[in-house]
Amino acid sequence: MKRKSISFIIIAVMMFTMMGSLSAFAADLPTGDSFETPQNLTVELKEREDGRPYFALKWTNPQSIWKLGRYGVEHGEWGAEYQIEIPES
Repeated sequence: MKRKSISFIIIAVMMFTMMGSLSAFAADLPTGDSFETPQNLTVELKEREDGRPYFALKWTNPQSIWKLGRYGVEHGEWGAEYQIEIPES
């Protein structure tokens, strides 16, 4: 019984200590409302060697997107994805 009590106290102290540091991580996390739109978007119709066409897209990411990427690298996860929607005609 004494060993269980000591284990419980140690675990409780560890959890309490970790909870204080989690708020520091949350303050640095970029949020979705702070992102800017990509700039200098260009779309070019190109052709593969076998004659099949494709679109080549190029754009410049603003600083907020670079910041998110840097955050992902520093914390061992990737923080951004690109999704391109092509409406059907």
